[in-house]
Amino acid sequence: TSCVAGGSSGGPAAAVAVGQAVYALGSDTGGSVRLPAAFCGCVGLKPSYGAVSRRGLIAYASSFDQIGPIASCVEDAAAVLDVITQPDPMDMTHRGLSTVSDALDGNVKGMKIGIADEFLRKLSPAVEKAVADAIDTYRSMGAELVKVSFPMLRYCLPAYYIIACAEASSNMGRYDGIRFGHRSESFENLDDMICRSRSEGFEHMCSGRGTMTDTIKKPRWCGRGSPPIFKSCLKDATAC
Repeated sequence: TSCVAGGSSGGPAAAVAVGQAVYALGSDTGGSVRLPAAFCGCVGLKPSYGAVSRRGLIAYASSFDQIGPIASCVEDAAAVLDVITQPDPMDMTHRGLSTVSDALDGNVKGMKIGIADEFLRKLSPAVEKAVADAIDTYRSMGAELVKVSFPMLRYCLPAYYIIACAEASSNMGRYDGIRFGHRSESFENLDDMICRSRSEGFEHMCSGRGTMTDTIKKPRWCGRGSPPIFKSCLKDATAC
Protein backbone atom coordinates (compact mmCIF):
# COMPACT_ATOMS: atom_id res chain seq x y z
CA THR A 1 0.00 0.00 0.00
CA SER A 2 1.08 3.60 -0.55
CA CYS A 3 -0.61 4.96 2.58
CA VAL A 4 0.24 4.86 6.27
CA ALA A 5 -1.82 5.56 9.39
CA GLY A 6 0.84 7.80 10.90
CA GLY A 7 2.30 7.35 14.34
CA SER A 8 2.96 6.54 16.87
CA SER A 9 -0.70 6.08 17.87
CA GLY A 10 -1.54 4.90 14.37
CA GLY A 11 -3.32 1.75 15.51
CA PRO A 12 -6.02 3.55 17.52
CA ALA A 13 -6.57 6.07 14.72
CA ALA A 14 -6.91 3.32 12.09
CA ALA A 15 -9.35 1.40 14.32
CA VAL A 16 -11.59 4.46 14.67
CA ALA A 17 -11.32 5.31 10.96
CA VAL A 18 -12.58 1.88 9.83
CA GLY A 19 -15.32 1.70 12.48
CA GLN A 20 -13.74 -0.97 14.66
CA ALA A 21 -13.88 1.37 17.65
CA VAL A 22 -16.15 4.29 18.54
CA TYR A 23 -13.19 6.04 20.13
CA ALA A 24 -9.65 5.26 21.18
CA LEU A 25 -6.92 6.66 23.39
CA GLY A 26 -3.39 7.46 22.32
CA SER A 27 -0.33 9.03 23.89
CA ASP A 28 0.95 12.25 22.34
CA THR A 29 4.41 13.68 22.95
CA GLY A 30 5.18 15.52 19.71
CA GLY A 31 2.13 14.74 17.57
CA SER A 32 1.51 11.02 18.07
CA VAL A 33 -2.26 11.47 18.48
CA ARG A 34 -2.80 14.48 16.25
CA LEU A 35 -0.86 13.25 13.19
CA PRO A 36 -2.48 9.78 12.96
CA ALA A 37 -5.89 11.37 13.47
CA ALA A 38 -5.18 13.77 10.59
CA PHE A 39 -3.84 10.97 8.38
CA CYS A 40 -6.93 8.84 9.02
CA GLY A 41 -9.57 11.58 8.83
CA CYS A 42 -10.43 11.47 12.54
CA VAL A 43 -10.52 14.00 15.36
CA GLY A 44 -7.44 13.86 17.56
CA LEU A 45 -6.69 16.02 20.59
CA LYS A 46 -3.64 16.51 22.77
CA PRO A 47 -4.87 17.96 26.10
CA SER A 48 -2.85 20.59 27.92
CA TYR A 49 -0.24 19.43 30.41
CA GLY A 50 -1.86 18.18 33.60
CA ALA A 51 -5.37 17.96 32.18
CA VAL A 52 -5.29 14.15 32.01
CA SER A 53 -3.66 11.84 34.53
CA ARG A 54 -0.51 10.13 33.24
CA ARG A 55 -0.65 7.34 35.82
CA GLY A 56 0.03 4.06 34.03
CA LEU A 57 1.49 5.69 30.93
CA ILE A 58 5.01 4.51 30.06
CA ALA A 59 6.96 7.74 29.94
CA TYR A 60 8.89 9.04 26.96
CA ALA A 61 9.32 12.75 27.72
CA SER A 62 7.39 13.48 30.90
CA SER A 63 6.84 17.21 30.37
CA PHE A 64 5.35 16.57 26.90
CA ASP A 65 3.50 13.26 27.31
CA GLN A 66 -0.28 13.42 27.37
CA ILE A 67 -3.08 10.92 26.81
CA GLY A 68 -5.66 12.14 24.32
CA PRO A 69 -8.81 10.91 22.58
CA ILE A 70 -9.22 9.90 18.94
CA ALA A 71 -12.79 9.86 17.66
CA SER A 72 -14.82 10.20 14.48
CA CYS A 73 -16.32 13.56 15.47
CA VAL A 74 -15.71 16.48 17.81
CA GLU A 75 -18.66 15.59 20.02
CA ASP A 76 -17.34 12.09 20.71
CA ALA A 77 -13.84 13.41 21.38
CA ALA A 78 -15.25 15.95 23.85
CA ALA A 79 -17.30 13.29 25.63
CA VAL A 80 -14.23 11.10 26.08
CA LEU A 81 -12.16 14.07 27.23
CA ASP A 82 -14.73 14.91 29.91
CA VAL A 83 -14.28 11.40 31.34
CA ILE A 84 -10.49 11.09 31.25
CA THR A 85 -9.96 14.50 32.84
CA GLN A 86 -11.67 13.41 36.06
CA PRO A 87 -9.56 13.85 39.23
CA ASP A 88 -6.81 11.33 39.98
CA PRO A 89 -5.13 11.69 43.40
CA MET A 90 -2.40 9.27 42.30
CA ASP A 91 -0.88 11.77 39.84
CA MET A 92 0.55 14.83 41.57
CA THR A 93 0.80 16.74 38.26
CA HIS A 94 -2.86 16.19 37.40
CA ARG A 95 -5.09 19.24 37.77
CA GLY A 96 -8.12 18.16 35.72
CA LEU A 97 -10.23 20.22 33.34
CA SER A 98 -13.69 21.73 33.34
CA THR A 99 -16.37 20.07 31.20
CA VAL A 100 -16.01 20.89 27.51
CA SER A 101 -19.00 19.09 25.97
CA ASP A 102 -21.45 21.74 27.15
CA ALA A 103 -19.50 24.43 25.30
CA LEU A 104 -19.99 22.80 21.89
CA ASP A 105 -22.81 24.95 20.56
CA GLY A 106 -21.42 25.25 17.02
CA ASN A 107 -21.24 29.03 17.23
CA VAL A 108 -17.93 30.56 16.11
CA LYS A 109 -19.27 34.02 15.27
CA GLY A 110 -16.83 36.68 16.45
CA MET A 111 -14.19 34.09 17.35
CA LYS A 112 -10.65 34.97 16.24
CA ILE A 113 -8.74 32.24 14.46
CA GLY A 114 -5.05 32.78 13.73
CA ILE A 115 -3.64 31.62 10.40
CA ALA A 116 0.14 31.27 10.62
CA ASP A 117 1.95 31.91 7.37
CA GLU A 118 4.72 29.50 8.35
CA PHE A 119 2.23 26.62 8.45
CA LEU A 120 1.03 27.24 4.90
CA ARG A 121 4.35 26.88 3.13
CA LYS A 122 5.19 23.90 0.90
CA LEU A 123 1.88 22.14 1.38
CA SER A 124 0.70 19.37 -0.89
CA PRO A 125 -2.19 20.44 -3.18
CA ALA A 126 -4.71 18.27 -1.29
CA VAL A 127 -3.74 19.67 2.12
CA GLU A 128 -3.63 23.23 0.80
CA LYS A 129 -7.16 22.86 -0.58
CA ALA A 130 -8.44 21.34 2.68
CA VAL A 131 -7.01 24.24 4.70
CA ALA A 132 -8.43 26.81 2.26
CA ASP A 133 -11.86 25.17 2.42
CA ALA A 134 -11.77 25.21 6.22
CA ILE A 135 -10.83 28.90 6.23
CA ASP A 136 -13.72 29.71 3.91
CA THR A 137 -16.11 27.69 6.08
CA TYR A 138 -15.12 29.46 9.29
CA ARG A 139 -15.28 32.84 7.59
CA SER A 140 -18.80 32.11 6.30
CA MET A 141 -19.83 31.15 9.85
CA GLY A 142 -18.79 34.55 11.17
CA ALA A 143 -15.33 33.81 12.56
CA GLU A 144 -12.59 36.42 12.20
CA LEU A 145 -9.53 35.05 10.43
CA VAL A 146 -6.32 36.81 11.45
CA LYS A 147 -2.92 36.36 9.83
CA VAL A 148 -0.16 35.74 12.35
CA SER A 149 3.51 34.91 12.15
CA PHE A 150 5.80 32.69 14.22
CA PRO A 151 9.36 33.62 13.19
CA MET A 152 10.77 31.38 15.95
CA LEU A 153 8.97 28.34 14.55
CA ARG A 154 12.16 27.07 12.92
CA TYR A 155 13.61 26.46 16.39
CA CYS A 156 10.67 24.44 17.69
CA LEU A 157 11.69 21.03 16.35
CA PRO A 158 15.34 21.25 17.43
CA ALA A 159 14.32 22.52 20.88
CA TYR A 160 11.73 19.75 21.16
CA TYR A 161 14.25 17.01 20.42
CA ILE A 162 16.78 18.40 22.88
CA ILE A 163 14.23 18.45 25.71
CA ALA A 164 12.47 15.22 24.73
CA CYS A 165 15.65 13.20 24.30
CA ALA A 166 17.08 14.44 27.59
CA GLU A 167 13.90 13.41 29.41
CA ALA A 168 13.74 10.11 27.53
CA SER A 169 17.31 9.34 28.58
CA SER A 170 16.35 9.93 32.21
CA ASN A 171 13.16 7.90 31.96
CA MET A 172 14.88 4.96 30.27
CA GLY A 173 17.52 4.84 32.99
CA ARG A 174 15.29 2.37 34.87
CA TYR A 175 15.75 -0.23 32.13
CA ASP A 176 19.15 -1.41 33.31
CA GLY A 177 18.58 -5.15 33.37
CA ILE A 178 18.74 -5.29 37.16
CA ARG A 179 15.23 -4.78 38.48
CA PHE A 180 13.13 -5.82 35.48
CA GLY A 181 13.20 -6.15 31.70
CA HIS A 182 15.79 -7.73 29.44
CA ARG A 183 19.13 -8.80 30.92
CA SER A 184 22.09 -9.82 28.79
CA GLU A 185 23.19 -13.43 29.25
CA SER A 186 26.85 -12.65 28.73
CA PHE A 187 28.73 -9.95 30.65
CA GLU A 188 31.92 -9.45 32.63
CA ASN A 189 30.86 -7.08 35.40
CA LEU A 190 28.02 -4.81 36.53
CA ASP A 191 28.80 -1.95 34.16
CA ASP A 192 29.20 -4.35 31.24
CA MET A 193 25.90 -6.06 32.12
CA ILE A 194 24.00 -2.77 32.08
CA CYS A 195 25.65 -1.66 28.84
CA ARG A 196 24.99 -4.97 27.07
CA SER A 197 21.44 -5.24 28.38
CA ARG A 198 20.54 -1.78 27.16
CA SER A 199 22.32 -2.26 23.81
CA GLU A 200 20.51 -5.54 23.18
CA GLY A 201 17.13 -4.47 24.54
CA PHE A 202 16.70 -1.06 22.92
CA GLU A 203 15.96 -0.82 19.22
CA HIS A 204 17.49 2.01 17.17
CA MET A 205 14.70 4.54 17.81
CA CYS A 206 14.90 4.21 21.58
CA SER A 207 18.68 4.36 21.46
CA GLY A 208 18.59 7.49 19.31
CA ARG A 209 16.09 9.22 21.58
CA GLY A 210 18.09 8.38 24.66
CA THR A 211 21.47 9.53 23.36
CA MET A 212 21.71 13.31 23.11
CA THR A 213 24.98 13.47 21.19
CA ASP A 214 23.72 10.90 18.71
CA THR A 215 20.61 12.99 18.08
CA ILE A 216 22.51 16.22 17.51
CA LYS A 217 24.83 14.55 15.01
CA LYS A 218 21.95 13.36 12.84
CA PRO A 219 20.74 16.11 10.45
CA ARG A 220 17.57 14.08 9.77
CA TRP A 221 16.28 15.05 13.22
CA CYS A 222 16.57 18.73 12.29
CA GLY A 223 13.73 18.75 9.76
CA ARG A 224 14.51 21.39 7.16
CA GLY A 225 16.94 23.08 9.51
CA SER A 226 20.58 22.29 10.01
CA PRO A 227 22.83 21.06 12.83
CA PRO A 228 23.91 24.62 13.76
CA ILE A 229 20.30 25.39 14.71
CA PHE A 230 20.30 22.32 16.94
CA LYS A 231 23.56 23.34 18.57
CA SER A 232 22.28 26.89 19.09
CA CYS A 233 19.22 25.55 20.93
CA LEU A 234 21.42 23.25 23.01
CA LYS A 235 23.68 26.18 23.92
CA ASP A 236 20.65 28.25 25.00
CA ALA A 237 19.26 25.32 27.03
CA THR A 238 22.62 24.83 28.76
CA ALA A 239 22.82 28.53 29.60
CA CYS A 240 19.44 28.31 31.33
